[in-house]
Amino acid sequence: MNTEATKKAYTTPYTFADWERGDARPDGFTIADAVRFGWTEKERGDFAMSEANTVCMYGFFMPQQARHLLDILGPGMNKFVYGKFLATEAVSVAVSLHDVDPTEVMISDGFAMAMGNDLCSDGSMRPVRKLKVVVWSEVIGEEEFIGRLQVIASACGYDIEAIEPDLAKRLFFMKPGAGPLKGKGDTRIRGHAIADLIYSLRDMDITPDVVVIDSASITARELLALGGVAYQMDWAIMVVDRGGDPAAMRDASFVTRTVRMMTRQEAEQTGIPKESGDRCMAFALH
Repeated sequence: MNTEATKKAYTTPYTFADWERGDARPDGFTIADAVRFGWTEKERGDFAMSEANTVCMYGFFMPQQARHLLDILGPGMNKFVYGKFLATEAVSVAVSLHDVDPTEVMISDGFAMAMGNDLCSDGSMRPVRKLKVVVWSEVIGEEEFIGRLQVIASACGYDIEAIEPDLAKRLFFMKPGAGPLKGKGDTRIRGHAIADLIYSLRDMDITPDVVVIDSASITARELLALGGVAYQMDWAIMVVDRGGDPAAMRDASFVTRTVRMMTRQEAEQTGIPKESGDRCMAFALH
């Protein structure tokens, strides 16, 4: 720790609540500084655990090989749970092109996975069974999630009240309980948020097949770290891309699915008005 960093850490008030909320840490902030600021033993333990988990995630050196390469090296070895898009122990990315709402795609995906529905007419996007799906979002709230879910269910021909008891056993919405996935100024995702997600799911006795991570701060660099989480937990993780670098995300992910708007001709062929939002429900695999 250099002198300037030490001076800043000594003199800038910085509480556990600041850190948990994701406020930028003073340069060079350490456990010793936390002691000086009066953090409790438990708070210091949470901070140390987060740092250790973060290092562990970024120390995961099993790079995700692209789906097509794995198909060549070991055909049939991939444990796909949703078409050829999501596999356990791997991180896939859903990229939405211009004019396509990523929130709409995310909720449609979660609903389809939980109900065992296909999203493509050729059958390539069908879950292997009705999946348990956890949507963990920093971008939308529970009220918006439920409202949009009801609209999607209705558009798919379901009576939401009739299916709600069954759907509630397989589709879960969660907000971060221990601060954001990346704090202000952080260059890496925080182990504290991931650990809190894992512990919360264990407390609720939920063993998900798929975890959807919806955070605007995730970049391609974080996908390998999340790959370590997917591998250790035997999850299929889907990251919702919200305006990052699609090419970099595609290179770093197990497989990327790109969502584009239907062309006018495609919409007309399926009887969808050209101005309808349903035009976005066309998917291309890369």
